[in-house]
Amino acid sequence: MSSADIAAMSSSINAQMESLHQQQEMDGLRAEVKDLQEKLDTLKVKRAQDAAKLKEFEKTKIQLQQVRPRKTIGQINNKLLSSKVAVTPTLYARSCLTCDIRPKK
Repeated sequence: MSSADIAAMSSSINAQMESLHQQQEMDGLRAEVKDLQEKLDTLKVKRAQDAAKLKEFEKTKIQLQQVRPRKTIGQINNKLLSSKVAVTPTLYARSCLTCDIRPKK
């Protein structure tokens, strides 16, 4: 074998190794692209779920805004009724004194 043959074989081996290295790098990049695409798809699903949750939250927020005035009115009515109930036993006791009827204990 001559030195020219050895040089040609060496060059051929180097070219094959370079080609193999490039192929491995391409495979690695393809795997990375696939992984990133899966992550992107997962994020898209999560953002869609978040959008649905946000829509539900806004709906609940509006309902709460509608309920608050009713709650306030209910609390006022409750206080009024409580004060009427507190006054009623006193009135009942006074009326019993005037008619000479004693309340049962």
